[in-house]
Amino acid sequence: MRTKLLILIVLFSFSSGYAFNSTRFSNINIFEKTIQQVFYKDGTLYIDGFKGSGVITIYSIIGNKIFSAEVSDLNSNRELSVNLKTGNMFIIQIHSGNKVKTFKIIA
Repeated sequence: MRTKLLILIVLFSFSSGYAFNSTRFSNINIFEKTIQQVFYKDGTLYIDGFKGSGVITIYSIIGNKIFSAEVSDLNSNRELSVNLKTGNMFIIQIHSGNKVKTFKIIA
C-alpha cells in the first residue's frame, strides 16, 4: 500500500511539473546561425561573424583597459592592428547593437 501511494505521488508531481505545450516553430532556419570568433596573430586582431557598427575593447586579465576602438562596420573591418604582449591573456569585448560578446585570447 505504501509503495502504491509513493508511486501515485511521484506520477502526479511529474505530470504537473513537466507539462508540455504544443508550440509550432515556423520560419526557423538552423543554418542562419553565424559563428562569432576572435583570434590574434602577429600583431593583428581578427574578428569574424559580426555585423553593423560596434565598439571593440581589450582588457588585461586583471581588468585594465588596454585598447578601445569604435568601428563603423564590423563586417568589413575584420582586422585590427594591435600590439599585445606575447604570452599574456587578454579579454576582448565587442559591443554590437544591444549585444555584448566576450572572448579570451592569448597573444
